[in-house]
Amino acid sequence: DERSDKRATFKLAKEVGDKLIPKYPKNKELRFEYLSGLGQWGEVLGVFKAAKEGVVDKVRTQMEALIALDPDYRKGVPRRALAVLNLRVPKIPFILSWPDKKQAVIMTKAVVDKYPDDIGNNFYHAEALVKNDRDEEAVGYLKKALAIAPEKKYLLEDRHFHMEAREMLEDIQD
Repeated sequence: DERSDKRATFKLAKEVGDKLIPKYPKNKELRFEYLSGLGQWGEVLGVFKAAKEGVVDKVRTQMEALIALDPDYRKGVPRRALAVLNLRVPKIPFILSWPDKKQAVIMTKAVVDKYPDDIGNNFYHAEALVKNDRDEEAVGYLKKALAIAPEKKYLLEDRHFHMEAREMLEDIQD
């Protein structure tokens, strides 16, 4: 089953990262990949289970560590990812009290202001606006994201953002 394959793969990524991060605490690329694996592991588990097992807090802690190492890594990805965590993870009484959708708008705005020509930064700021019922403002950021040419270095990621931006724009305009 595909879900159990994903679960096994992301669990392995998490376990490898758990061992390597203490050995190479200043390696930004390793920490970023570890965070990606942790995030995927959390998604496969489901938000509630991931929160209950401490995965969400671990992602937050590791993201803050990456921000401390280099807040501008890959055009602000660490700060943007922390904002997205605030945006997508719900508050769960007695388990998670810190996620804040309004704070996510402030955080994504700071990143998009610093790196306005990044497709992902524009997309995630638009998403934060939409989740805060500010669809009209989001349209401009989605159009901006779509107007930016994908970077060769991040071609697949940027094309994915374009696809997501088109879908979000269609949803808003329907």
